[in-house]
Amino acid sequence: MLDPSLGFDRLVPAPRKVEVNTVDLAATPAVVWNHLRHGDLGDSPFSRALFSLRTLPSRLGGGSPEPPVLRIDRLRSTPELPGFQLLAEEPPRELVVGAIGKVWQLDIPFVHVDGPEAYAAFDEPGWIKVAWAIRVEPLGEAATRVVFEVRVDATDDESWAKFARYWLVIGPGSHFIRHTLLAGLRRRFGAPDEREEERALPGDQLLPDAFGQMTLGITID
Repeated sequence: MLDPSLGFDRLVPAPRKVEVNTVDLAATPAVVWNHLRHGDLGDSPFSRALFSLRTLPSRLGGGSPEPPVLRIDRLRSTPELPGFQLLAEEPPRELVVGAIGKVWQLDIPFVHVDGPEAYAAFDEPGWIKVAWAIRVEPLGEAATRVVFEVRVDATDDESWAKFARYWLVIGPGSHFIRHTLLAGLRRRFGAPDEREEERALPGDQLLPDAFGQMTLGITID
């Protein structure tokens, strides 16, 4: 397990851009964490289409023809194949993924850094640091809030100016991809108010194999 003390605030302590999205799910934190940590987060055809468009220049240039898969287990950065990597995790609560690249270019060049400490310390001019955290927060005993936070920083003002121009074009697409990913989680697990009658309640363990069950409830803000 990666050192949880090397968390988001140490990896990107003063980001120039921060964006946060959330979704509430009708599943326990343990179940949600297992899917986020080991499952395919881009498991819908629409998500795959979006990621395919983003990686199109690389594939046209002779890059990998494999279909895009957004699985934390597969995020590895090496000197030969630099890119996104898992930088910190605190199971079953939070994980942080990051990369350093010239993201404004069509076929993004990345630079490899050897772990979270090297990522935090990297300050060579000409690069953008992109990192995102996924946090799993319990909502009672049988529901979960997932928080998806993106932080962006630059190693110099010129690179940030390039990123700002790039973001005017790609920003709406980035928002749409994150919305699609969170919508996919909601389709998979449901929302708490949609499956209220299925949630575990105190006393269920007294009769675990009941022949019948009826639950009534109302949600109050």
